[in-house]
This record gives sequence, structure tokens and C-alpha cells, in this order.
Amino acid sequence: MTGVLAVGLGNPAGVITAWVIALLSLTAAVLVAVGLARAWLGRRRPQVVIHDVELDEGVPGEAAAGLSVQLREKVRRELRLHHSDATHAEMETVEKDLADGLVTVRGGTVRMKDFRAELDRTTSDSMAALSAGLRAVAPSEGEGLAVALDLALPAQRGWSVRCFPTMRGYGAKAKVGLSVEVARLGRAPDAVTTFWETSDALKNAGSDAARLAVTRELLHELLRPASVWIAIQLVARHLEQAPDRPHGLPLVRRSTRELTGLQLQLAGQMSLYATWAQRDAAAGFVAQALKDLERAAQLLPQYYRPRLTQAAIYERQGWSRRQSGADSRAQDAFMRAIEAFDEAEKLLHACGDEADTKKRDDAIERLAVRRTKCQLLSDDRAQVNIALQELAEHTQLRDSGPVQLYNAACLFAVAMAYPGLSDEQQRLFEWRSWQYLGQALVRSDEDSAPWSRMTDDEELAALDAGRRAEFRTEIQKRSDGHSPLTDDQAALIVVGALEVLGLRKPVP
Repeated sequence: MTGVLAVGLGNPAGVITAWVIALLSLTAAVLVAVGLARAWLGRRRPQVVIHDVELDEGVPGEAAAGLSVQLREKVRRELRLHHSDATHAEMETVEKDLADGLVTVRGGTVRMKDFRAELDRTTSDSMAALSAGLRAVAPSEGEGLAVALDLALPAQRGWSVRCFPTMRGYGAKAKVGLSVEVARLGRAPDAVTTFWETSDALKNAGSDAARLAVTRELLHELLRPASVWIAIQLVARHLEQAPDRPHGLPLVRRSTRELTGLQLQLAGQMSLYATWAQRDAAAGFVAQALKDLERAAQLLPQYYRPRLTQAAIYERQGWSRRQSGADSRAQDAFMRAIEAFDEAEKLLHACGDEADTKKRDDAIERLAVRRTKCQLLSDDRAQVNIALQELAEHTQLRDSGPVQLYNAACLFAVAMAYPGLSDEQQRLFEWRSWQYLGQALVRSDEDSAPWSRMTDDEELAALDAGRRAEFRTEIQKRSDGHSPLTDDQAALIVVGALEVLGLRKPVP
């Protein structure tokens, strides 16, 4: 009897076991299907992979402690900040040039894609969960099947960021560097730079422990410019064609060549802004910016702005070299800026009938003011002679915007410091510099570039720093409560502030 009961009870147990196995198999199959779908979607969504910091030969691991985490946090922060900067750069340049007829490209408009959500993602291995599910279902065949599916799935979209601390030199020549590269996933890097830093503490480190501590400190300082540079490269790649279809017409797609050129132009332009915001690390932005702009000029051969931005980058490079005492190399940079300005002017003159001639002439005037300044700084006799003749052309400006007025103030500040001028010329150039500076201030908001730059701008160094601070205070006091200002009100405020400084227009 007992044996019969055992057989009867055994059958239900077998059935239950079979059902459990079947249920587990079905669950595993569903998980594999879900994993495959998630892997597919993961591959379609652009993501940013910020790899752990990789040590260069000779860099102790302790020096890079915490760098990887800090780099990721700083890049995310800069990406959020640079979204508004990129939108401003795009709207104020590319779109404005299109509207003014200064450039003609297929597809009409461009826009900055709102990339913040997708760039906040960090990429994980989209095949990891799927591979685990396959191994659970078929332990022996799972790995091979996972490899086959990996090949069948679309390639992961997005960007790879790598960072390499490095060191060079000893003693007085010791420097700490942070090399950074950005690439599309699965491809070779297309943007690379290195930021360098040093300090007296590093040069005079008396022990390995002291050298290690200083190295770690400098590497963490270099994370700021490195994260800004990474953000610029990632943001620029998110300039895309607007999908608008005017009047129901089909969308004319912008060529990949043109869109790439505009992305590179945006990267170069944002790098130019960074050379102001990160002056101590400006050199790290220059090299890649010049490469981006040269390529942009090749892809957009009729567009003047890549050459104009290139000229501005060379100009910043020249000032940076002057400050470091490399005068001959600075003069070379200013000469290159002149050449790029010349190319930009030729392209502006060649604009077609669609161009707004007033806007084109205004752009040429803005270009000419900055080129004249570079001619003086080049210390090339032929260029200097041209500049001294052109100064008279810049006493009345077509464009009375604050940026152009500020650039004119910088031009005449540079001119007044040029050796060999008569006392009369020197006084006249000084007065014009102050006058243009005052006009730039009264026509701009107090949180704008003229106000923030004027106190420590090397281009205004010929104007006494103490008097600049006093002048700024006078302009601020006199213009308070008078916004917006009429032309007459602005002129009276500037004249009053100049009189406080004891400056009146020299009588010939």
C-alpha cells in the first residue's frame, strides 16, 4: 500500500517540476527578449563614455586619485552651462549671417539640439544583461549567441572621452599636464589637446612626497579647463538642421559637408570665448580650435566667419605669447591674424546680391579695426605704416555697438603705446581710447564684456589701471537711472567722466 501511494505522489511532483522548468525557461526567454530590446534601444541613443583616467608613464597612481570622479562631475556641469553659450553663439553668428545674406547654404536654418538629457547619461555595456540571460538559458551556447547578436545590433552611438595625466621636466622646467581626447565611439580621436601647469612649489619640491602632493594639486586644477574643452567639443557636435518646412514645401537637407563645417565653426568660436574665460589655460584651446576652423574654412569655402574666428584665435595667441615674453613668436601670431583677416574680408566682398550691403560693410569695418591693431602689434614695418595711415579711418565708426566701440578703444590704446610717436599723436590716441571706452560702457549692460574686461584687459594696458577704475566708477555713477540712454545723454556722460580724469580732446 505504501508503495502505491509513493508512485501516485511521484507523478504530481514530476508534473510540478516540469511546469517550473517550463515557466523558468519562458521567463528566461522573455528576459532575453527584453534584454535584446533594451540593448537595441541603448545602441540607438547617443551616450558619452568618460573613461577612467589613464596614467602616463612616470605619473604615480596616487597623483591621479579621485580624478576620474571629479572629471565626470565637472564635464556634466560644463555641459549644462555651455548649452546656453552654444545657443547664443549659433543665434548671434550663423543664423544672423544667414539672415543678412553673408552666407548661403542648403537647408536654410540650423539649430542647437537640446542635448542635455542624453549627455547626462553614462554608457553601460548594453550587452551585459543580455549575455547573462543567454548564459542562463543556454550555458554552453549562450556566449557565442551573445557575440553573434552583438555583431547584428547597430553600433553604439555617442562619444568617447579619455584623459591622461602626464609630466615633463625637472626642477625649474617641471610641468604637469592633462591630455584629453574626444572621439566617436569605435573611432580614432578627432579632437586632442593638452593643458599644462606649473608652480614654484613644483619646481622647488625637495622630496618625492612633496612633488607628489603638488602634482596632485595641479592635476585637479587642470580639470577645470579640460572639462570646459570637452564640453565645447561635445556641444558643437549637437548643431543640427532645423526640421521646419516653410509653406508646406519639402525639407531640403543640408549636406553633411556643410553641417560638419558649421559644427567645427561653432567649436572654434566657443574655444575663442574660452580663451578669455580661461586665460591661464588659453594655449590648450588654441591648437584644436585652429584645426577646427581650418577644416571649417575648407568645408564652407564661401563663408567668411571661419577665417574671421581663426584671425581672432591668432590674435589671442599673440597676446598670450607677449605676456610670456615670447615676443618674436607673438609677432608671428599677429601676422597670421592679419592674413586671416584679409581672407575674411575677401570673402565678405565676394558675397552675392542677396547680401545686405550695410550689414556687410559693418562687418568689414569691425574686421578692419581689429586688423589695424594686429598690424601695429606685428612690428612689421610695412604693416605698421599701413596701420598708422588707417587709424584716421577709425575715428568715425559705422557700427556704434558696444563691442565695436570697445575694440576701437583697445586699438587706440595699442596705438598710443607705439614707440616713435610725437607727443601730440600720443595724446590724441590716448583721448580717443578713453572716449571709445566710455561710449562702450554707457551703451552696454554692467554685466557685459566691456565692464568685466576693462580693469584687467592687457589690450588696454597703456591706459593707467587706477584711472581705468576711476573712469569706470564715474561712468557707472553718471549713467545710473538713465537707461535707455539717448545719444546726447551718452555723450554728456562720457564727457563728464573724461573731465574728472582731466582729459580733453587735444587741440591740433
